[in-house]
Amino acid sequence: MSLKHTLKESLTFSKKERIGIIFLVPAIVIIAFLPFFQTRPEEAKLSSTDSVWLANANNLQEKNISESSGLTDDPSAPVATSFPTDKTEASYSNPLKGVLFNFDPNTLDAEGFKKLGLRDKTIRTLINYRNKGGKFRRPDDLAKVYGLRQEEFQRLNPYISIQSVTPAGNYYNQTNADKGVDNTGYTPENKPRYLPKTIEINTADISGFESLYEIGNKLATKIVNFRDKLGGFYSVDQVGETYGIPDSTFQKIKAQLKVDAGSIKKININTASYDELNNHPYISAKLAFQVLKQRKEKGNFTAITDIKDLAAQTNDSYERVSKYITVSN
Repeated sequence: MSLKHTLKESLTFSKKERIGIIFLVPAIVIIAFLPFFQTRPEEAKLSSTDSVWLANANNLQEKNISESSGLTDDPSAPVATSFPTDKTEASYSNPLKGVLFNFDPNTLDAEGFKKLGLRDKTIRTLINYRNKGGKFRRPDDLAKVYGLRQEEFQRLNPYISIQSVTPAGNYYNQTNADKGVDNTGYTPENKPRYLPKTIEINTADISGFESLYEIGNKLATKIVNFRDKLGGFYSVDQVGETYGIPDSTFQKIKAQLKVDAGSIKKININTASYDELNNHPYISAKLAFQVLKQRKEKGNFTAITDIKDLAAQTNDSYERVSKYITVSN
C-alpha cells in the first residue's frame, strides 16, 4: 500500500463523522462566546454594592463639608468657629514649646537649639549648614533655613544676637533683643549693618577673604590657591578671575581690596624647566615649549620683551605673562 493511499484513508471522514462535525463546531462556537453576552451574578452584585457605597460616601462627604464650613440646611444652626484639620496641619497651630533666651545661631550647640524648642530635623539642618562653612550674618538669615517654619522664626527673632560672623570681625554685633538697639549703643537708623574693611590680597589668608561680603570658606580657599599658583596678584581685578566667583560678588568686594605687587614671585625663563613654566596659569604648554626651544637654539634671553613674539605666536597674553617672568642669570 502506497503512502499516498494511506494518507487519503487517514484524512477521509465517513458520512456519520461529517454529520457530527457539522453539529459540534457551532456548539463549540456558541459555548465559547456565551460569557460575553451575559452579566455574571457576581459582577451585578458587586456593581450594585459599589453604587450604594459610593452614594453613602458622597453623602457623608457633603455632610462633613457642610459641618466644617458652618453651612447647614437649618438657618438657626450656629456657624462653626473652627475648622477640623488633619493631625499634621493641626500641629502647626499648636503653641510652640521651648525656653526663650538670647542666642547666637553661629555658636549655639544642638542642645541649645533643642532648648529653644526646635525640632531635631531642623537642628540637624542648622548644624550641617555651619559645618560646611555657612554663617548667619544677620538675624533674617535664619529664616532661610530649610525646614524652619515662619512662626518658629517669628518667635525666635527677638532673641537672635549675632555677636561675630567672621574671624576678622567685619560686622557690627547684631541683635534684636532690644528692638533694634545692640550692645554698642547704636541703632539701625544711625549706623550701617556692615563695616567695609580693606584687605591686602597678597598677604590675606583664607579667614581674611572670608570676612568679605558673600565670600565663604570655599571661595576664599579658591582665591588663595589661585594666588599661590600665580605667584601673587599684581592687580585687584585678578581676584575676579578666580573660578567660581560671580562677577556680581566681585564687584561688591572690589572696593575693599588692595594689592602690593612687590611680593610677586617670578619665574626665571633662562633656568626654568618645562613643567615649571607650564604649571603657571598664564603660560600655555605651547609657550613653555617655545621658550625652551629658543633658549636651546639661541641661548639665554636678555630681556623680558624677547618672548613677546613667542607669546603672539601661541596666543598667550604677553602683558600678563611679563608680570611673572625674569631673565636674571
